[in-house]
Amino acid sequence: MNFLKEKLLAIKDKVTKSVIFNGEFKILLGIELFDFIYANPILKNEFDKRVNYLINLAQDKNFNLLQDKLFDTIQQHLKFISPQIVQERQKEWNNALINRLKTKKEKDFLTLPELYLVLQDKGNYYKLIDRSYYAPLDGEISIRTHIVPVMKQYEANVKQFFNLIFNNDYFEQVDKKIASQFYKLSKEYDDNWYKLEELIYRTTIQLHFQDFEKFYLNCLKFYPRRDLEFCFDFASSRNVTDKQFREIKQAAITVIDDLIETLEEKNEISQHKTTMETRIYKTKLPFEIKNNNIYIKGEPNPLIEMGPNRAYYFIRGCMEKCNDNLVVSVESLFNYLRDYNDEYQSRHKINPKSDKWQTVRKTYNNIKADYVKNLKTYLILDKSTTPRIIKWVT
Repeated sequence: MNFLKEKLLAIKDKVTKSVIFNGEFKILLGIELFDFIYANPILKNEFDKRVNYLINLAQDKNFNLLQDKLFDTIQQHLKFISPQIVQERQKEWNNALINRLKTKKEKDFLTLPELYLVLQDKGNYYKLIDRSYYAPLDGEISIRTHIVPVMKQYEANVKQFFNLIFNNDYFEQVDKKIASQFYKLSKEYDDNWYKLEELIYRTTIQLHFQDFEKFYLNCLKFYPRRDLEFCFDFASSRNVTDKQFREIKQAAITVIDDLIETLEEKNEISQHKTTMETRIYKTKLPFEIKNNNIYIKGEPNPLIEMGPNRAYYFIRGCMEKCNDNLVVSVESLFNYLRDYNDEYQSRHKINPKSDKWQTVRKTYNNIKADYVKNLKTYLILDKSTTPRIIKWVT
């Protein structure tokens, strides 16, 4: 770990001190740094995870189901209105919205009646996996996987349509029961929208995705690689401006800093695991950890093998976070599960804002169903205390 960190710091120092965009600088980034990253599994895994985040997200089953849910709730909203109501609103408003949807008939603007029809066709919505337009002036953050078309269709068309149709006049004409149903549906739509926005925008910002993608594409422009994406080498010309040069340097420095941070975190986790395993062996717990797998003491075969699922980290968290009375707090276990989010498959990931007790309870029940049917023999969820706890049975 120390060697990797020292090497990255040495390259960072060279990048920082570079003042001319020339062949030597391109070798420093495109060969020395890029090849060093790809030669080390830890660095390569972290780098690929970030630079391919949106590509992988676009293919993720749960993410695509999320967009399907948004479409379904939009259709349920539309059931609250009739074409006549839409026509009346159009007469009052007498305007049109910029078309941000993937309509079969390309139109720059859509009236409310036109939008009412367009919103009912699932094929008119952009999905992250689609080949769509590139809009850097609208805040696009990816050259390869465009998020603006996905976000803008909901912000500029769906939301605006709802605001114009479901105004104060509409709610004055419907009874309280219908209004209550509508507000419940709107909350469901908003919840799904914020989940989508967090996944395709806020998470990409936190990962410094834009700098990783820029660095990746710059390196492939400098020196194309077999089996990696081809990029035209426009940046190799002598016409690179001072601003472009600074941006190329900054992207590389961000990548280096984040990879160093990853190495430090991995080292800290490794030391923590070693310390915790030593302590766990000395407890009265019915489980033990060998070769990173969880065993029932005395049994030859592992109970749960280490893998990208929440079940393994739930049991391990209960082992690591228990106090001298063999009690685990719900909050400490939830935080432990959240800290290992990067290790899980997509369907096992935790929403940091979700209810802690419900997350722990659901995971516990899933482990009983899929892994350890007699889990109650070893662990008990105690709802009688405040706050609620998990207790080991010895």
